[in-house]
Amino acid sequence: MRLIPTWLRRYDRQSLPADAIAGVTIWALMVPQAMAYAGIAGVPVQNGLYVMPLAVVGYALLGSSQCRECSIPDRDNTAAADRCLPCA
Repeated sequence: MRLIPTWLRRYDRQSLPADAIAGVTIWALMVPQAMAYAGIAGVPVQNGLYVMPLAVVGYALLGSSQCRECSIPDRDNTAAADRCLPCA
């Protein structure tokens, strides 16, 4: 049994600074969002902060941006998903 996942062993360490910046950016967006959703749901805002790590872990396990290349959509383009291409 291997304790280190395969994708982690193949991780490109040159991507670490960019991934760290992306992580801090997502954190800065998620904290107010989690608090706002908890307030909308009518529960204490702390509950939104308690649940936030579950969402982060879920995305870390199930989501990946390593094989996507997206460009910034034009101002008139509303279908940004059409601009994302899988990696070769």
